[in-house]
Amino acid sequence: MHRIDVLLISETHFTSKSHFSLPGYMYHTDHPDNKAHGGSAVFIRSNIRHHVLQHYCKNYIQATNVVVTDWISDITISALYCPPRFTIKESEFSNFFQSLGGRFIAGGDYNAKHMFWGSRLVLPRRRELLKCIQIRNMNMVSSGQPTYWPTDKRKIPDVVDFCVSKGIAKNVILCQSCWDLSSDHSPIIVELHTIPQERARKCVLHNNRTNWSLFRELTDKAFQEPVSLKSEDEITEAVLYFNKSVQDAVWSSTPPPQSRNLDTHVPKHIFDKIIKKRRIRKRWQTTRDPVAKKQLNHANRQLKHVLEKDCNDGFHNYLTGLDTTASSDYSLWKATRRLKRPVNVSPPIRKPEGTWARTDQEKARTFSEHLSNVFTPHPYDGSPEDAAEITNHSNNPKDTQEMPLKFTKTEVARIIRKSDPKKAPGYDLITNRILQELPESGITFLTSLFNAMTRLQFFPLEWKVAQIVMLLKPERQPEETKSYRPIVCFPSYPKYMNPYCYNESCLYSKRRS
Repeated sequence: MHRIDVLLISETHFTSKSHFSLPGYMYHTDHPDNKAHGGSAVFIRSNIRHHVLQHYCKNYIQATNVVVTDWISDITISALYCPPRFTIKESEFSNFFQSLGGRFIAGGDYNAKHMFWGSRLVLPRRRELLKCIQIRNMNMVSSGQPTYWPTDKRKIPDVVDFCVSKGIAKNVILCQSCWDLSSDHSPIIVELHTIPQERARKCVLHNNRTNWSLFRELTDKAFQEPVSLKSEDEITEAVLYFNKSVQDAVWSSTPPPQSRNLDTHVPKHIFDKIIKKRRIRKRWQTTRDPVAKKQLNHANRQLKHVLEKDCNDGFHNYLTGLDTTASSDYSLWKATRRLKRPVNVSPPIRKPEGTWARTDQEKARTFSEHLSNVFTPHPYDGSPEDAAEITNHSNNPKDTQEMPLKFTKTEVARIIRKSDPKKAPGYDLITNRILQELPESGITFLTSLFNAMTRLQFFPLEWKVAQIVMLLKPERQPEETKSYRPIVCFPSYPKYMNPYCYNESCLYSKRRS
């Protein structure tokens, strides 16, 4: 259940004869010709302090504007509708946004498709809107998921409903799709917060501030005691113990992520000017002396100049400190990623029956059904021919010659050392970099575990679980399941057991007893 404070509606089809009300206040703007098409409306809670701004009523844009007073200043909230049959120029968009003031958020059906905010196509009107957004230094607020779901199965869903904001920091706005309603336009929910919001971070075990010396010390203590590896259950328990010990050691050795809040320290010379201004303002409010008013204006101008200079100096120092090397943690590339860039697109997936998978759960279920139909195991019906083929394959001398005898710690350490530390981990999040930092006791534990698995001819189930990532093939339709290539991410250990992964430094010993 969503608690909606302000509801923006597009294409209301209201006229001067329409009568519609909900608890709270409603304001609406009709089409200029007073016919039942186009239009927009705003529903707002009655306990929110607000007032109505002059509505924008043109053939090409119908917008309902309400001014709300928040914790900073006034903010204009606009619900708009742009009919698709009009060609809107950049100047016309600029005139509309200029009428909203310097701080606003305008959302609705723009009928504009551009890849910058997650659409599939780029059309002329959309270029004009993007040009206006870039010239006026505005921000896009879009979920990146389709909002228009055509009833015609030959058409593809796309993004046409989004918001444009100005004077509002991007890190205080959160946008998400809502699938509760059944209209051909799915709504989006925009949340405006008072403090910066943390975005979803990639789940990792370590970062550039991990204390690897502490990690080696903790893992060395965990693997000092020998474990029994005489049965399949004991091997399974040893794998779980190894994973948990390594994960706990990395978590304990990695400090929590740094807060992104800005430094609130005020330099002394700025703090002194603030105190001086407050004293003058208090004297003017008490006496209403014209001389005090003049001094207050002068103090305000001085403080504004000092703040601008301090901000420019700080920004200059930040730019000069950017670098592309590892010594600065690749700060230049991280800074460029924070610049304005297109919204990450999350296209819908067409189900076999022709409907659309909208949520992540529906998409995962659709891909699962598709992969289960494409990748099927070889049939085995227990016939004498199949049994004879399996027997001949297991008794092949060539295969017997390649069977491993025993792993050594030197071989295990060499293969781990030569592995790529940037390879993606499996579901356990244990990367090759973590394995490379293992102490000698950890290498000994792995070696004993590999030898026990070979001796009992048992491979634990925990190392058979993989993550499947679907990657879009080049020049394919993103809404079709067959357009994606599955990439499997296994834990880092199983490939060390594969004799075909390495040539000269293969873990399998070719020595014969």
